[in-house]
Amino acid sequence: MIKHIFSTFVIFMIWQGTYGQVSAPYLSMSLEAKDNSARWQPMHKMPAGHFIVEWLKSGDILVSYNRNEAPTRYLKETDFSSKDLQKLDKKISGFSLKGIYLDPEQPPEFYYVIYFNPKMKNSILLELHAVLGHVVSATYYSDKKINPFQNRIYSTLK
Repeated sequence: MIKHIFSTFVIFMIWQGTYGQVSAPYLSMSLEAKDNSARWQPMHKMPAGHFIVEWLKSGDILVSYNRNEAPTRYLKETDFSSKDLQKLDKKISGFSLKGIYLDPEQPPEFYYVIYFNPKMKNSILLELHAVLGHVVSATYYSDKKINPFQNRIYSTLK
């Protein structure tokens, strides 16, 4: 009985701190090509477990790239001018801009821009920007082996 009450309390406390999660076993990365554009690699299964994102009520997110590493807390960034925000797509292939995040382990000029489609609850597009508006890389995570972004070409920085 006490074990059941304790388990319920732990689950309740976890639920209180989060309001959504993406869990995706497949990924595809947009890699730089010789012509200075990036092409998507085929979707493939992640060898060390699912990519997981948990949205926290604070606005921040917890990101886990595999089961062997502790999750990293990305901080939601909101201090942008409207001119800066115009550099970002608001929608891409049915995915909407979810937020802009800082990884405390990256230099401060690097941002993760995340796109999410509520109809595809375990799919997410994560773009890494070096200075807002300049995509360095893009990764698509999903529970399905289909990449809706495979025809999207990114110009990369030199």
